[in-house]
Amino acid sequence: MPKRRMRVVVIIQKHVRKWLVQRASLKFLAVTTSIQCCWRKVLAIREFQRPKQEANTVATDPIQDLRANLLKREGMIRSSLVIRTKQGQIRILA
Repeated sequence: MPKRRMRVVVIIQKHVRKWLVQRASLKFLAVTTSIQCCWRKVLAIREFQRPKQEANTVATDPIQDLRANLLKREGMIRSSLVIRTKQGQIRILA
């Protein structure tokens, strides 16, 4: 191969390799950006749901506590526990 032709081939290879590396780099950048976007979406959903969840727990806990206390006072809820042992005996613990 003549010297000039060899030099041209090397230049073409250099440009093709550069193009391949740039293309791979752009694909990698697109994938990482996509992953980052999805993760930010997950964090945003969590952040959005947190005040909602806190509001629900704050609003319902006192109501549930009042209802449980009322039922306990009226005797509808027993504070005893029934345990069945291996021998078939039933013990009631207060």
